[in-house]
Amino acid sequence: MAVIAVYEIVPEYTGKPWKTSRLFAIAWTAVLLFVIAVYPHHLLQDVNMPAWMLAMGQIVSYLSGIPLIAVTTFSLLVYLRGARAMRWDLAASLLVLGVAGWTAGSVPAIVDGMIAVNKVMHNTQWVPGHFHTYLILGEVAMAFGFMAWLTRCSEQAPMGGLDRAGFMVYMLGGVGFVLLFLISGAMSVPRRWAVHAEEWHLQAQIASAFAALVVLAALLFVLRYLMRIGRSAG
Repeated sequence: MAVIAVYEIVPEYTGKPWKTSRLFAIAWTAVLLFVIAVYPHHLLQDVNMPAWMLAMGQIVSYLSGIPLIAVTTFSLLVYLRGARAMRWDLAASLLVLGVAGWTAGSVPAIVDGMIAVNKVMHNTQWVPGHFHTYLILGEVAMAFGFMAWLTRCSEQAPMGGLDRAGFMVYMLGGVGFVLLFLISGAMSVPRRWAVHAEEWHLQAQIASAFAALVVLAALLFVLRYLMRIGRSAG
């Protein structure tokens, strides 16, 4: 899982070990079980299901966010606050952004797990909004952070101007892109339709501009990675 990079790499930037505990292990086991058990959450509008399965999907949707927010996110905040000094570079920034995006993406997912909300929102842009949040701002950010860590020039080198610009462009583009999805969903713009009505074009055009920023920053990260890998090989 991408979040493993956070647990293993961030301590290098703080000089403080990330201590695990029995509660931490239990929480991660719970996350695995909840991810499997939340299956009915994804079928509330797709098939006829027994009432008890609908209720289970809603309850597990609520519970699945507790280990994530209470253990990973809260513990990271406490950990960073307790660190004497945090050295920020591109890798560290992307890894911390990944945890923030992963957490933020879980909130609209939990909201969509409510049966009353799901009846209205499930077939709208709200759904791609929530999973693009924890993919672009979560998992993918962690993956890029890991790539940046693999090819960093020096453990003590500060974040350069190009890296800082790339990070800001990626974060701005990602936040804008997913917000347009969520706003469109809140406006009942449907998903999976063959025809996109003219009234919905403005949101799509603005989102496309933000998506272009994400692509631009991603190209920068990949080129940076390939150039440094080539330099190391040479």
